[in-house]
Amino acid sequence: MSALTDGAEDSGARGDELEALAAIFGADFELLPFEMGAVARVAIALESETAKAALEARLPRGYPSQVKPEFAVKALAGVSEALRRQLTETAAAAAARTPAGAPCVFEVVEAVRARLEAAPAAAAAAAPPSQNDASFTFHPACPQYGQRPVRFDSASADEKYAVPIVEGEPVVDRKSTFKAYLATGVDSDEKVQWARRNILGRKNVAKATHNMLAYRFVDGDGISHADNDDDGEDGAGAKMAYVLSVLNADNCLVIVARWYGGIKLGPDRFKHIAKCTQRILEANGVGRRNN
Repeated sequence: MSALTDGAEDSGARGDELEALAAIFGADFELLPFEMGAVARVAIALESETAKAALEARLPRGYPSQVKPEFAVKALAGVSEALRRQLTETAAAAAARTPAGAPCVFEVVEAVRARLEAAPAAAAAAAPPSQNDASFTFHPACPQYGQRPVRFDSASADEKYAVPIVEGEPVVDRKSTFKAYLATGVDSDEKVQWARRNILGRKNVAKATHNMLAYRFVDGDGISHADNDDDGEDGAGAKMAYVLSVLNADNCLVIVARWYGGIKLGPDRFKHIAKCTQRILEANGVGRRNN
């Protein structure tokens, strides 16, 4: 059997994926030493309330156009051998579900992380345990870039206001990464609070340079509500709000996280923010354009 060779775009696709992973996972991302038969090896640390593990991915030549990566899970703390095997099976299943020819490491990481977090007996609250004490103030990671603390009231920790949240695909440009998060079924200020706190409480989002927000909803009395927040990226919230308006997207909240890569993007950053907002709404069937 002949050795695999890279397709025309494999090297660039791998590079973009590794940049995105490094930006999103920060200190939890590690490039591992070179190994024969692989062009790159990475490890990503994952943790739940009670356990820690590392997902290792071995990216062979020919990935992503011809083959999938090989994944292994290493137990770090609180992970039994049975759970480690389950996590490894989860990784393999998630990789198999991704479209042929597409990068898949991020999707596999998220699947394994979700399985690890579900492992404790009753992962009752979606918010991190340190945030479950009713009211809470979120202190951003990058106040030097204009981020400000966000104060949440007790409703933000009340599971009766829980709403579904999905994640979009990351977009990478010159080492900056943009990623959208969408909450649906939002029809009250309490659900806005719950959704925003839940998203900001995610470890990687909490490390973002900016977490821009826009939402629209109609309450039980038929009154429309809308607001947005730039989170230090001046004008970004208004552009997201415009996308929601153009698409007639109601009863939803979108946060676009940006991890700054050190290279200024100029106006292109707003194109990415608007595009991430549009894509996650359209991918989930939220809103539609007027004819």
